[in-house]
Amino acid sequence: MGPPDGPYKVEDPRFKVPAGDAYAHVEAPNGDFGAYVVSDGGNKPYRVQIRGPSISHGIRVIEQLLVGARIADVPVILMTLGNCPPDIDR
Repeated sequence: MGPPDGPYKVEDPRFKVPAGDAYAHVEAPNGDFGAYVVSDGGNKPYRVQIRGPSISHGIRVIEQLLVGARIADVPVILMTLGNCPPDIDR
């Protein structure tokens, strides 16, 4: 089975990314979505780190909201923030 048909190829040996690092972010519905990419000059990134939009309120705010809360209240408090659990898990 060969590569899928289409105008884009993910692993093109002729495609070289300049060495260095870059951070880009966009405004997402639930916050700021960012990606940090480090390249060593090859055709694949050396390192990629994703910052999902739920990190800011899913971790930092929830730490203060849960002080003194009961265990049964934790899911309700999490759902009121409208966050995405996979972002927090990452």
